[in-house]
Amino acid sequence: MNSRVSSRGKSKKAISSITISSLLFATAIVLKVLANLIPFLNFPNGGTVSFVLVPLVLIGLFCGPVWGLVLCTAFGGIDIFLGGGMGYHWLSLLLDYFVAYGLVGLTGFFSKLFYQKRSWVPIVAVTIGGLLQFLGSFFSGIIVWTSAFDATGVITPDFSLEAITFSITYNGGYMLPSVALCVVVMAMILKPLYALFDLPVVKALAPEEKVKHFELPSFYSLFPIYVFVNIAFFLVALDKRISMPFMAFLSLFFSALIIVIASILYARKKEEMDTRRQLVTLLTILISSVLVLVSIPLIVNSF
Repeated sequence: MNSRVSSRGKSKKAISSITISSLLFATAIVLKVLANLIPFLNFPNGGTVSFVLVPLVLIGLFCGPVWGLVLCTAFGGIDIFLGGGMGYHWLSLLLDYFVAYGLVGLTGFFSKLFYQKRSWVPIVAVTIGGLLQFLGSFFSGIIVWTSAFDATGVITPDFSLEAITFSITYNGGYMLPSVALCVVVMAMILKPLYALFDLPVVKALAPEEKVKHFELPSFYSLFPIYVFVNIAFFLVALDKRISMPFMAFLSLFFSALIIVIASILYARKKEEMDTRRQLVTLLTILISSVLVLVSIPLIVNSF
């Protein structure tokens, strides 16, 4: 009898994993196709600024590291045929797509903490997922792509400072804004994301131990994330080798928006804030103001 119940539980869990992972996998494909249709989001030698990290990381968080690893690796293979596949050598395809995306699936090791409804888990997971994907492409850059400019055509790994700088600059050019945007999206969907835990299809995947109460992080607690995103936009716009000056517009817009929101919160709730909150809020306003001032010259020079 117990074995029959156990078998039913495993079957139900497998069906739930297939259902959720299929939906998220399809979402990732749609997001990548849409990103490929926008020219300025695509880099000349491969790499796209997109939101695909969000559904790919969620596959691992909902279904675990095995499902995450398998499906994220599969997505890397599909991405080659979605119009974004570009490689100088079969090794670059392996590292840039199969390995880089496959590593993202390892964020599924956060699954247990995710089901404990810890608000920081999705944000940290998507950040680590982006870093892991960057590592795959980074090693592709210094092992394969630096050889693409060698007249002999021989694949010779180049670990010189120049090659490392090239790989960090190029791959960071699209990964940094992608991770920054995905962090913002994760922060925005936390509440509806955890509301899904009440669905039977999700409950079937949750660990048996009792799930802790989830508290949505306050807008104040997310200030450091917003500042990080704006700094990321500015740094990408600053690097002329990446040639993405439109990021300066994003830095200016979001920095100005944060200044307005933070100033209103500070004016209305100053008395309720402790010293630490006041300091963080004022520091957020200060950094955002600096970003506004330094973004304006970049925007003017881009014309």
